[in-house]
Amino acid sequence: MLENTGAAIMGELRLRDSNPTFNTPATLYHYPVDLPNSSRKQFTLYLPLRGDQRLSLQLVDNNEQELLNQTVKIEPLAETQTVLIGVVASDLSLLGRLAMANKQTGERVAVAHLAVADLPTMPQAWRALDVMVFNDVDTRQLTPAQQAALSYWLSQGGKLIVGGGPTAASTIAGLQNILPFQTVQSVTLPHPLTELQNMASSPLPDRGPYPLAVPDGFSGEVMLSEQGQPLIIQQAVGQGQLYYITLGLSLAPLDQILPQILPQIIGTLQPQSSILLARLNQQDVLRSLTVLANQGLPNPALICLYLCLYVFFIGPLNYAILRLLKRGELAWLTMPAMVFLCTSVIYITGFQLRGVQPVLSQVKIIQTSPNSPAAETTTFIGVYSPSRADYTLKLPETSLIEGLPDSLGLTNELAVKLDGNTEISNLRGDIGGMPAFIAHSQTVAPSFQATLKYNQQQQKLMGEVSNKTKQNLTQASVVLVQTKETIETDFNNSPSASIEVSHYVIELNNFAVGTQPIDQLIESHLIGQTFYTAAYKSSDPTLVSQDLILRGLFQNRTFWSYDSQYQAFQNQPTWSAYLVGWLNEPPTAELTSHTHAQMNQTLLIMNIPLEME
Repeated sequence: MLENTGAAIMGELRLRDSNPTFNTPATLYHYPVDLPNSSRKQFTLYLPLRGDQRLSLQLVDNNEQELLNQTVKIEPLAETQTVLIGVVASDLSLLGRLAMANKQTGERVAVAHLAVADLPTMPQAWRALDVMVFNDVDTRQLTPAQQAALSYWLSQGGKLIVGGGPTAASTIAGLQNILPFQTVQSVTLPHPLTELQNMASSPLPDRGPYPLAVPDGFSGEVMLSEQGQPLIIQQAVGQGQLYYITLGLSLAPLDQILPQILPQIIGTLQPQSSILLARLNQQDVLRSLTVLANQGLPNPALICLYLCLYVFFIGPLNYAILRLLKRGELAWLTMPAMVFLCTSVIYITGFQLRGVQPVLSQVKIIQTSPNSPAAETTTFIGVYSPSRADYTLKLPETSLIEGLPDSLGLTNELAVKLDGNTEISNLRGDIGGMPAFIAHSQTVAPSFQATLKYNQQQQKLMGEVSNKTKQNLTQASVVLVQTKETIETDFNNSPSASIEVSHYVIELNNFAVGTQPIDQLIESHLIGQTFYTAAYKSSDPTLVSQDLILRGLFQNRTFWSYDSQYQAFQNQPTWSAYLVGWLNEPPTAELTSHTHAQMNQTLLIMNIPLEME
């Protein structure tokens, strides 16, 4: 929140993340500010945080005069240990006792009470939330961007709880594109609510009758009913789960028992499993960008020929000419001259082979789910630099920018200006180097559908995938992921797990527009040394680059995990499925400071709901 009690101010709000990880440049974010006379404005800023989470906040006017300077301390939750529940409700104490109630079990729970205006518009900002709760609030205040981000978060594995009661009509009004129903009917139930008492394992005081908001024509599973009326309805949405509770969450009888029955409704309270891209090794992507920018090595035969000519010119030819002229003493001049000439020729030749203009290399990864309106895009962008130079790039939309490690360490601070679009400057490249960064944004989800079943006894995958876009998905595959966990205890009786992850790749090759059936025994499709079999001995840089990226995502591995309570590894799915392939999409970034060559690739990853038989 910025307040201006004086003359109008035109300037910039600058945030500096000056504590990045090793070899990663600091980031300076520029946000334009327009504060009229005697005004107050609130700015919502999204940025990836690193280091010790200390941000330098500065306000300057157009004349670079500093008006404000302060340090902001951020205290993030431990992502792998703490469950974060967001609550948008009129009752600011809703679920407030949950964190204290779970201290005895060792579960780490934090509750954040939010207003509708606080909800992010970017899908990436929702990733910190594990559970989201709406109750007794008018959701018509949600903007289309907030609705799309919420829908995407839910489809990627989030858990959404919506409360009913007397004000259910306004609570569901802005969630029509998510809920499996449109309207509700008011129903009143007398005391006692026997099934609810059984779930709570304790008798409830008589505070009835209890108002319910029962949905009309809903789909999904009724988890709990009372006197013929549903109390809790569950609906799968992509990889996530939606829970609608017909009672008001802050009204009797849930106001007293909701914290203790919540784990029975949504399962053990545990952090949301990381999205697939979190498994991607950034070094694999950096190598992939370098493969695309590789200018190729000179032919060894040409190098041998040059060396032979160099020895011939500087030795026998030089000697023969000077002897013919009877001026042997000139060797003191001709020898250095020939060395200089030959060195100049090889330098110029090498410079031409290396390239005279930069190459902008981009790998965009789009991750989505069936029926999701929005998709998250993560773009790895590198600039192959033939000489030492500073580069400026522009992206056509607001993106979250994250610097990548630079072994040369030339870029000390990355300047990111956000003004409707995104401009990155001070990206410094050395001779033959490739400074790089990541851009996080969102896009409209490509239209792909899939229904898959896996028969564990026959080890057979069946179903179909549909391409409803207007372009082919090249090098397409369905990837089936199997996770095996072996729980053991060490000499201190602390639980641990040996986790073995195996990947089975069923190739669809060039997946054209239309529907393709799948009926495959998976035993022979276990991934080997490479994702693409042909990439093992291929000289095609595009195929090698794509193989590096997919190996970073899907690689057979066995690793150990430890947790004092051993709750972060329970109730995880044994099987999951993905559709992957390459699309022909326009580039994300443009290099505005230099003329350049362009190399661009787009990978689609779609999470496929998998039915087990």
